[in-house]
Amino acid sequence: MRKKYKNQAAEEAAAEVLVVSGQEWGPTMPGKLLELPIKATPDPAVALIVGNEFLQIENQIKAALESAPLEDGYSHFAETLLEKAIRGYDDRAGDWLVGVLSSSHQNNGFKAELLRLLSRLNPFTSTWRVGVIRLGLSSLSVEIRDAAVQAAESWEEAGAIQLLQAHKEPCDWLADYISRVIRDLTKQ
Repeated sequence: MRKKYKNQAAEEAAAEVLVVSGQEWGPTMPGKLLELPIKATPDPAVALIVGNEFLQIENQIKAALESAPLEDGYSHFAETLLEKAIRGYDDRAGDWLVGVLSSSHQNNGFKAELLRLLSRLNPFTSTWRVGVIRLGLSSLSVEIRDAAVQAAESWEEAGAIQLLQAHKEPCDWLADYISRVIRDLTKQ
């Protein structure tokens, strides 16, 4: 077993961020590059700086979520961190968020909590939000699918209604919740 040192782990994480951000500068798996429909930063030096900043933001959000649970009806410090990242980095933050939500290297619980945090905000465009809901609904994790339905309910996007109607949910309680959300959103 190879021991990872602090700098080595940081370099590997930065390299992964570069790949997730749309650049194909390094493999995510031997012989396989991650390809996402995300705009790339043209200058690798700028991408590395921004990637490291997103890694710091991600770690701050994780720490905030670990220190206090995310509860309905209560604001959370991680919400503020996420909102600042979105305001400060615009589309690059959207690319980063899609990368985190798409990553097989992220914990499903964290991805679900991040999606729940996002649903408290109204980030980016309607198209982006519907894409994030689609991404969440396609997850194998029921926790992430649940968070995607909560986002659809919160954002009230017309495109999300169609996604929910087309979604074939295998989990009974979540299928019931989806039916109620569709009913509520189509009444408006």
